[in-house]
Amino acid sequence: MRIGPAARFGRQRAVRTVFAGLAAGAAMGWFLKGVEELRGIAVYRLLLGVDYIPLLREVLVSELSQFLLHLLISVSFAAGAGGFCLLRRMHPGSARRFITVAGLAVGLLLYPTTMLSAGTPALLDPEALLWWLAAHAGYGRLTAVLLFPRSSGPAAAQKEAAP
Repeated sequence: MRIGPAARFGRQRAVRTVFAGLAAGAAMGWFLKGVEELRGIAVYRLLLGVDYIPLLREVLVSELSQFLLHLLISVSFAAGAGGFCLLRRMHPGSARRFITVAGLAVGLLLYPTTMLSAGTPALLDPEALLWWLAAHAGYGRLTAVLLFPRSSGPAAAQKEAAP
């Protein structure tokens, strides 16, 4: 059975999206873990912290399970942001800027959860906030570049869809 160009393009886009979410999420996690180990600031703990969500704190007890949840959320972000950009037919450069800013915005919106978790930085800790936002901006940028590489303009999309 032969797969048509539209289906092939859709499958390639899905694989690219999952890869982008996993790679960028893993990079951000490892970056924040390194910051925590080298600087002693509990930003990795903040990334994985689910102890303020009753059901999740019972189920996700290991670091691995919490990191896998983080990766699932990362893939969901990549799918949502990438899908939005495709639906809006954004130019790849605009899509990359949008996703970078969206990653930073997510970091800014999530940082106050530090008040809800035990063992995380104080809300007004400037160094923790700086590392947290840098990680989320980098995460957004890496996600954006993986989803919309420089060669992903209209001509590249037509090339990908070709048989």
